[in-house]
Amino acid sequence: MTLTERLTIETQELKKAYIKETITWAKQDFQALKEQVSNHKYTTQGTKEWWAMERKMEKLPVCFWRDDIDTWIEIQVEAAKKHYANSIVKLAQRIEKKDLNQDKLELSTSYIDLNICTTITDGEKKVRAYTIIACGEIQKPHYRYLIK
Repeated sequence: MTLTERLTIETQELKKAYIKETITWAKQDFQALKEQVSNHKYTTQGTKEWWAMERKMEKLPVCFWRDDIDTWIEIQVEAAKKHYANSIVKLAQRIEKKDLNQDKLELSTSYIDLNICTTITDGEKKVRAYTIIACGEIQKPHYRYLIK
């Protein structure tokens, strides 16, 4: 089993929490965008704000204009899953640079709220990988791994 596969198994709780936060955010974001679009007609045409909103509206997918929140959520969840998969690959590459013996690796993970800390050891060297998750009303949920 590759390091990427082992990390994927070890971090399933992170993936679940991240997707849950993404769904919550996507619902709020959809409603906030709807409000911004409806208020857009009251913004003075030709101003910076007006042009910024025009550019933003051009990039919105068709599901937004069809008022299809379920498809909107699916798009956001798929993006979150891709981010998760890519971050696992990047994490594995960073760990491999630490020259641990791949045949003797042991992984253990602990959870603190949404964040995780995974300890990877080969019996001689030890590497800690932990996440920092950021999310909120305005900010789309995202995270990155830090290595020590």
